[in-house]
Amino acid sequence: MMKGGVLVMLRKGSPFCSSTMKLQKEVINATEELKYEAEQQIEDQERILALRNKSGLRHNHLAIEKGQFLSSQDLPYFRSVQFQRRVVAKFGVNSGVNIGIAWDTKEEFKSKLEYWSLAEEGSGKELIEKAWKEHNDRRAASLEEDRKIQKRVANNNKEKESFLDRLRKKNEQQRIAREEKEKLMTEVREHFGYSIDIRSPEAKAMLEEKAKEQKKLVKEAKKKAKFEKAVALSTLKASQQQQESESVTTSEGKSES
Repeated sequence: MMKGGVLVMLRKGSPFCSSTMKLQKEVINATEELKYEAEQQIEDQERILALRNKSGLRHNHLAIEKGQFLSSQDLPYFRSVQFQRRVVAKFGVNSGVNIGIAWDTKEEFKSKLEYWSLAEEGSGKELIEKAWKEHNDRRAASLEEDRKIQKRVANNNKEKESFLDRLRKKNEQQRIAREEKEKLMTEVREHFGYSIDIRSPEAKAMLEEKAKEQKKLVKEAKKKAKFEKAVALSTLKASQQQQESESVTTSEGKSES
């Protein structure tokens, strides 16, 4: 009886059937509206991101430039161990991949040990020690090269300072020689009483005479300085000898007393 009543209620044209169909249509329309709004929001977000992207890069390229990781778990190659290890090495915990995948499994480690035992002489421990030794040797060589470079840089600075010092001395000597030449030319013109060519025989003769006089003065000045230095040394030596003799006399007097 109940079954027949339900059939009567769901029969086409009955009031209950009409209200049910109306409700179903309203639910479908509401679902479609929500879906349309969600799609519109996604499109708006994509449009805003496109406007913000002034570089014009694609989404994946822009993520690479910013150092971000794009999950591609739906792609076949993402499930490969090699790719996931590369992702973990580059992005770390931000990759969303279990970091434990970066280490070899027991089977892989056993296979590598077997390969090393066949490809290289010695046990796995000896191979590890050999690898560490090579690493330390390379590091020591790198440090030695850095030390040599620093030494060369320091020597370069010293050479630079030495060169600049020689250049300053040379410029000073050239300035002094130029001033002396101008002074001689002024004396020559004052001697003759008129302007004369410095290359003329008369001017050359007078310049040679002035040069000889200048050398004589320099020689006498050096001789005087040498004599004064010798006198100072002899005086200092005599003073030291006198002090030594006085100290010896004082010590003898103390010993006698």
